[in-house]
Amino acid sequence: MKSNEVKAAAHSVARRAVMRLTLAGVLAVGLSACGGGGGGDDSSDDSKDLRAALDRLEAGMTYDEVVAAVGWEPNETRNVWSHDGLQLQVIFGVPYNGDVERIETARLSGRGDSIDRDYR
Repeated sequence: MKSNEVKAAAHSVARRAVMRLTLAGVLAVGLSACGGGGGGDDSSDDSKDLRAALDRLEAGMTYDEVVAAVGWEPNETRNVWSHDGLQLQVIFGVPYNGDVERIETARLSGRGDSIDRDYR
């Protein structure tokens, strides 16, 4: 009789160990999905495409909307982003109605080129 109790106890311990390992594996997979970018401030070199950022700009955008469209905070002055030989400069102005600053113009320059856009 005692032998059966020992076997049952050993079986219960083994089952708990398997459950713990399974739970640890699920937790490890879940946490690994949380790391490595994709959201928030992803400012890796691959995400710093100023040409694509220029194409995302639209008339009427506020400063915060422009920063979101570019994908990172300006790294030169308040309104100038530069990366990999390119520079994006965005000029803002306050409309006559006294509303918040809105995009007026943008210029992408570097590598012997420049692209000017007017958003007024």
